[in-house]
Amino acid sequence: LLNQPLTLARGQQRVTWDAAKIATLLAVDAAGGQMRVRVDAERLGKAVQQLAQVVDSGSSEPRVAFRGGKLKITQPGQDGWRLDQAAAAQAISATLRLSQRELALPVAQLTPQVTAKTLPALGIADLVGEGKSSFAGSASYRIANIKAGAAKLDGVLIPPGAEFSFNTQIGAIDESNGFVQGYAVIGNRTQLEWGGGVCQDSTTVFRAAFWAGLPITERHAHPFYISWYDDFSFPDQAGPGMDATIYTGVLDLKFVNDTGHWLLMEASVDDEAQVLAVRLYGTKPDRTVEVRGPDIGRVIAAPDQPVYVDDSTLPLGTVKQTDHARRGMDITVYRVISEQGQQRAPETFFTRFKAWPNVFARGTAQ
Repeated sequence: LLNQPLTLARGQQRVTWDAAKIATLLAVDAAGGQMRVRVDAERLGKAVQQLAQVVDSGSSEPRVAFRGGKLKITQPGQDGWRLDQAAAAQAISATLRLSQRELALPVAQLTPQVTAKTLPALGIADLVGEGKSSFAGSASYRIANIKAGAAKLDGVLIPPGAEFSFNTQIGAIDESNGFVQGYAVIGNRTQLEWGGGVCQDSTTVFRAAFWAGLPITERHAHPFYISWYDDFSFPDQAGPGMDATIYTGVLDLKFVNDTGHWLLMEASVDDEAQVLAVRLYGTKPDRTVEVRGPDIGRVIAAPDQPVYVDDSTLPLGTVKQTDHARRGMDITVYRVISEQGQQRAPETFFTRFKAWPNVFARGTAQ
């Protein structure tokens, strides 16, 4: 099972799973005095879900603008594709037992449903939810990536009943989609990465879906507290607990359009106020959304001892601080939705921020 890598193909795109990746899919059972190695269906299913983030295309529908109560197509739709996850899992499991380790992934073709004639029937008339975040004081690379992310989100149509995936819609976070390299949290330090700052976009989308009362099916908080995400987080105060981080192929942000009508996502960047806004337009359901919290507990002081990480990109003897110490804490936010006058049980959104030390990169290059 581990003697060679597995190559997964979709058109010209190639994704390679090496032995370490394949090993994460395996389970070992003991029965009757013997050991049995097998592909674990649950682990494989999760890996295929993550694979879909990389393989799936974004929305195939036309891009639409909502101005003065009217809809207008700003960019035509185009064919796309979706990974058939059940068929892919079966095919991968079978291929792992073959000597030929390249698999053409099964995908379903998507064709646009919306045309200029059908626009009035989409039910897009009301502001359903809005999220905002501040990027005041951000470095130029963050602003460039925030704008690139907003451009990939603006004008996207979400069908009724569909699950929206942030990573699928954004696509490859590289120069082909207008992203630049910047600093992002990777492992145990902040370092250069394509798209540093794009979590500002995912955080703002999360807030729009939160206030629209949409079911949030996947959301991950940042590993440590970042103060600039406090602004615009709650109606009457700034505070932690309303951020959402992503990492392509690993961590995603997902929500379901349960309104029964199409939704239109609008993303706009206010350079003067340094504010990103994401608005969801559609047919507003008979629901209200309230928030309780944030409740903050388990506060842990920042570590006293710094951490040094070897960095082969820096000259020998160079020491550069990449992270500043921050306290850890637990934050609990409750979303309370009332629909047609009936209050649902509160939903819990929990965040655990780690206590974070001062981190220094130590150059090792000769």
